[in-house]
Amino acid sequence: MEKLVNMRMNVDRWNRKIMNICWMTAALSFVVELMLIFVTRAAPAQYLIDSVAVPTSLMLAVLILAETATRLFKRAADYIIITTSLFLASILVWAHVSLPPIHGMLFLPFIICMFYFSRSRMLFTFAISIAAVFVIYAVHPHFSNRNHLLIITAAESMVISAYFVSIHIVNRGVELVKDLRSTVFAQQELMVKNVMMDKLAKTDALTECFNHKAFHEYLDKLMEGWSGDRCVHLAILDIDNFKKINDTYGHWAGDVVLKNVARAIREEAGPNDIVARYGGEEFAVIFENRKAEDCYELMEAVRQRVERDTYPELGGGGVTVSCGLNAFMPGKGKEELFKGADEALYVSKRTGKNKVTVYGGENMTKL
Repeated sequence: MEKLVNMRMNVDRWNRKIMNICWMTAALSFVVELMLIFVTRAAPAQYLIDSVAVPTSLMLAVLILAETATRLFKRAADYIIITTSLFLASILVWAHVSLPPIHGMLFLPFIICMFYFSRSRMLFTFAISIAAVFVIYAVHPHFSNRNHLLIITAAESMVISAYFVSIHIVNRGVELVKDLRSTVFAQQELMVKNVMMDKLAKTDALTECFNHKAFHEYLDKLMEGWSGDRCVHLAILDIDNFKKINDTYGHWAGDVVLKNVARAIREEAGPNDIVARYGGEEFAVIFENRKAEDCYELMEAVRQRVERDTYPELGGGGVTVSCGLNAFMPGKGKEELFKGADEALYVSKRTGKNKVTVYGGENMTKL
């Protein structure tokens, strides 16, 4: 729906621009008609009436009617504008029929119609132009003493030529639009494929977390752009006794456990936290702009959630996880960050497992 509204608004903008062209045509013709008073052989007063006042009044009436009609019948605005341009051209040709260059104004509807790149509108323009040209050259008194058939044939041939030239331009425009759409669609497909490939290259297939490589790439960029007002924490989480699970229940059961633990971490983590499968049964989480207390509470929530879950694949039993948490300190590097998190994890494992230990906290026994 939004796309259709935008398309309609775009068409309305172009219709407004084309109507402005019609107004400019009327204004320009008025100026030129006033200038021609200095070269015409007709009496100035009569010229002002026949060649300035009358055609200008008619054009203003046509334009005002067109403005009203385009507002009342928006769906037919294109056809109204094309018809308006033909009336303007016909009025000018009728008023200045003795000036050969003015007859070129009959091409105005075809020029305006080309803005729409529509074959049906071009056919409509051709039909009304044929009718208008026939009326002008068959009825106008200027041609009363001449060979009407020859003049009408020549005029209609001009309209037919204009139609074929215009329709070829429109057809070429339609082809270019189709080619452009095909190119854009192909680029969008390529972009989607590149995004999918990039996601596959950075995602662990089993757990749907970031993989080891993507995790380190992100952390390296984070370290490069680190500033003193940013807080970065690293948590390393390990599934307790995972080897025993694989040995007892099989690797397929271990995969179920990995998926469930990964889901628990992802769902508890925030949108700005980076969750990765670091390797085997280990997961790593990067927290940015979180307080140490918030990071601890989040990992504690993960630990409790994992502890509550049971698995039919494990005979109704469950699993636990241990976690180490460390904050990035100014002047330290990535190695120190990982070393602190690893040591905190080691403390969690050594002191009974199924707990979260903060590096440097009161529950740390090894610093």
